[in-house]
Formats: sequence, C-alpha cells, structure tokens
Amino acid sequence: MKIDPYSTGAIATQPSLQDPTTARGKERTAPSASDDHVSLSSDVDVVRAATAAAHGSPEIRQDVVDRMRAVLKSGQVGSDPDRLADAIINSWIETPSSEKQS
Repeated sequence: MKIDPYSTGAIATQPSLQDPTTARGKERTAPSASDDHVSLSSDVDVVRAATAAAHGSPEIRQDVVDRMRAVLKSGQVGSDPDRLADAIINSWIETPSSEKQS
C-alpha cells in the first residue's frame, strides 16, 4: 500500500492486493465455512455453572459478617495475634492427605 502525499486523502493500492482472492496474479479460493469449527471442552459447563452461582449469590454474606463481629467482640477471636498468625500459616501448609490421617 502506498500513500500518495499529493492526494486529497485517497489511498493508492497495488491491484493484486485489492482483491483478497488473488495473490501475485495467481487465483486462490477462500476457505469454505464448513472448514472452520470450534470445539469446547466439558470444563465450559463447569465454568458456566460457577459463574451463574457467583452471580446469584450476594457479594457480602451479612450473616457471616454479623457472626464474626459477635465472636470478635466477645474476645473469642482476635485477642492473641501470634495464635492467629500460627493458625493462618498452619492452614496454608496443611495438605489434604495430612488432614485425613489426623
């Protein structure tokens, strides 16, 4: 493609590039619609179900928030930051196989 600086905005192109069915003087055929296909895995159904469930649930579970506020206010949780940190770290490093054995 060549831009003519003296033109009023028209773009001059090479004749062989104007027609997508020809290339360098040789005619080629465009692929038919039956040549293209898409196949999706069964994971698509799982993703769709999870997305629908997420859209159907509230962003904030107020019942859980209220319950945690009550536990925090009563002092059952949050009074020992070292114990809380240990519990968080332990929950990260525990594996499902070690949970089954205990």
